[in-house]
Amino acid sequence: KAAAEIAATGKTTVIVTLGGDGAVAYGTGKTLTAGVLPITPIDTVAAGDAFVGGFAASVDRRGDLQAALAYGSVAGGLACLCPGAQPALPMKVAIDKALKSLPPIKVG
Repeated sequence: KAAAEIAATGKTTVIVTLGGDGAVAYGTGKTLTAGVLPITPIDTVAAGDAFVGGFAASVDRRGDLQAALAYGSVAGGLACLCPGAQPALPMKVAIDKALKSLPPIKVG
């Protein structure tokens, strides 16, 4: 609720990661909800860093908010499949391949 209020009053987009429940982007007149990959996590240490890195990489490639949210969610999920922080960060090839396994982004 706080994120939605900040987005509305600040005229900005606010993204909240929800761990195993995905991520939500509030702002720009709509709410986007990303699901998660169907995985069994091994170690969640680098998941947030991977999400942010994937999200930023997508934005840098001129991806829209929906694409960036999906890319970040997949990157975060893949990071949970390997123990440790740096070794768990996924490469672009792995993220691109796993994108097809992510449920569609919900727009509300």
